[in-house]
Amino acid sequence: MKIKDKKQIKNLIDALQMLGFKRKNNADFLPIFIDRAICNPFKLSYISKQKSEKLKQLPLPEFKEEVEQVKSGEITEEIRSKYFKATNIEKFFNLYFDINTDEERNLFSSIINKFKVKFFGNQKFRMKTFGGEEIAEIYSGENENFRVLANGSCMQAPYNEVFHSWFTLYSSADVQLICLYQGKNIVARSLLWEDLQNNNFFLDRIYICNEFNEETKQKIQTDLYKKVCKKLNVKYLNCYSRTHILRHLKTDRKANEKQIEQIETKTLSEPKQNFVIFSNCNTLDNYPYLDTFKYYNEREGTLSANRESAYNEYLDRTDGHENSCTCDGCNENFDEDNIHWSELEGCYICDDCAVYLEDREETVFESSATYDNYREVYVYSNDLG
Repeated sequence: MKIKDKKQIKNLIDALQMLGFKRKNNADFLPIFIDRAICNPFKLSYISKQKSEKLKQLPLPEFKEEVEQVKSGEITEEIRSKYFKATNIEKFFNLYFDINTDEERNLFSSIINKFKVKFFGNQKFRMKTFGGEEIAEIYSGENENFRVLANGSCMQAPYNEVFHSWFTLYSSADVQLICLYQGKNIVARSLLWEDLQNNNFFLDRIYICNEFNEETKQKIQTDLYKKVCKKLNVKYLNCYSRTHILRHLKTDRKANEKQIEQIETKTLSEPKQNFVIFSNCNTLDNYPYLDTFKYYNEREGTLSANRESAYNEYLDRTDGHENSCTCDGCNENFDEDNIHWSELEGCYICDDCAVYLEDREETVFESSATYDNYREVYVYSNDLG
């Protein structure tokens, strides 16, 4: 950990004592050798005084080198992974202090939250871009170098039992995965889509590590947005997370006045209606859940965000398609052989939710039909005078 980081922790401990928070008596369990956790840069890693002393006393020859390193304070990554404990900021400071009353808990929580904004919010993140087959490998869990924190996708292993074929789209469409790294961990990610036909870009929803509070999340979303603009050599960009970015910039209106004006007047939080993604995937098994471009026109092989356009499939599933479709009536999944596509309703309908119109040779929801008692058949209600 950097010296300034350790100083911030020491200063907070001193400040909490000055505010009347009492230190715990059992010094043996107090953390020492504090550093950022390897597994998660938004947690602190430490070894307790008691455990450190115990490690120093180990007589076994195989521990000799490790013991010497602990004695000298030279803590290697291997030792930290083996003997240190990682914990979040709140739990870490609870190791130092006794918090007994509701008043103390509220004050303690408020101070810790402000500290987290300062401690984590000022970090520098490096941006990395993935494309093509790499994106499919990341979501299917085949890329060991891609380590996410608590912001993993619902379409990503191990959060979901996934198949590589679900992500073929990313290898065929004009899209990149933009990530912000802290050490070896991903703290923010977003898909950057390109509409070649209109020479336009759209930065999709920016997902942020859950360890951050809302204020810090907005700061990181803005950081990613700015880095992408710089990468594309543009001053502004249509972006799903536009509202959050503006909210952050407006915390210092004077410093960001010009950028705020540009984003407010020249950007949208949704892609333009003519923004189209072309894909040569020819089966729904190759499409994942999508936040924005979820209207798939199978005939034209295009994705769009235009609800009014004709489409054959709505890509809002997180369990893969696997030749199954969702009934818009009961929201249950059915094999494609046991469900009906309705041109009149513009969606899939299962047998339990559907009625058949003999005159039109079409399936609709029962609410869209009227039963003709004389002919003993359903007719489309809009066809009745």
